[in-house]
Amino acid sequence: MRMTSRVLLTLGLFWTNAVVVVAQSDRAHQLATQAANQIAEVCGDVVTVADCHDAHPTGCTRAQTARYDAYLNFLKNQRPGRGLVPDGRLSPNDFVMLEDHIPTGLGRFNHKDVATTLPA
Repeated sequence: MRMTSRVLLTLGLFWTNAVVVVAQSDRAHQLATQAANQIAEVCGDVVTVADCHDAHPTGCTRAQTARYDAYLNFLKNQRPGRGLVPDGRLSPNDFVMLEDHIPTGLGRFNHKDVATTLPA
């Protein structure tokens, strides 16, 4: 009986961890992980928007000090391929639920600070 309980407990823990790993391997979580490593950039050598986005995935600024949310810009500058299949459809209630779960203190420059809660 003890052996069966241990096996079931081990399998239960394995299954729980596997579900969490699968849930966090979706495109949103992958992009959030990449976005967390981005930094705001100053780029005086850029002439066109295309030049900027090809060389700087977060965009850039001509200001002497970059003051924008590189995490958020990285996500906004994504160009998914035409073959990307949607995971599902969002209903009006989904938008209400998402807005109800906006992290407290979210501002213009700190999306990276709450990155682990945003892609859900």
